[in-house]
Amino acid sequence: MRIFSNKLKYYDVEDLIEKYKSNYYVLLSGRDIGKSTSVAKYVVKEAYNFYHYFAFIRRYETRVADVKKWFNSDYLSSYYEELTGGEFKQIEVKADEVYFIGYDDKGKKIKGPTLGYVFYINKVKTGYYKSLQFDNVYKVVSEEFIIDNDDIYLPNEVADFENLLSTILRKRIYEPDIEIFLVGNKVNQICPYL
Repeated sequence: MRIFSNKLKYYDVEDLIEKYKSNYYVLLSGRDIGKSTSVAKYVVKEAYNFYHYFAFIRRYETRVADVKKWFNSDYLSSYYEELTGGEFKQIEVKADEVYFIGYDDKGKKIKGPTLGYVFYINKVKTGYYKSLQFDNVYKVVSEEFIIDNDDIYLPNEVADFENLLSTILRKRIYEPDIEIFLVGNKVNQICPYL
């Protein structure tokens, strides 16, 4: 595992990957320097170009709007449009599936290619993900893995996170194409993941 604390103006995850090839990347810094945006660009590009889907992991089941917001900003919309040759500018999240959306001539939504899936740590103990297959998932993103001061970690959260990784990746966890990104802000000194 490599832990990165960036002193650059903005993060560039692809530079980190090229320099420090690893299965785990822990990205820590203050807010608003592009950690999440850089990771979003990278995992969407890998999914679109190579069918290496991603797993986007949240602590709790959140509103779909919260997850959609993570993937859709003006900057990312421009990037998606460039990446797809103008075919797609937005990402949709429905039934825990993440995919591009486009519009036909009449303005009706058209479902584009699947990019990844959303998972929730608080659902692990329910057995919700047991026996499901995610063979095309190669990238895992755990956003906000370090809590803000007014939040709490789930009981046995790290063990549940590891069980979820095991379910998603099965025996592929140490294959070279598997990359796990833990993205967090430096807001709390205590973190059971570290």
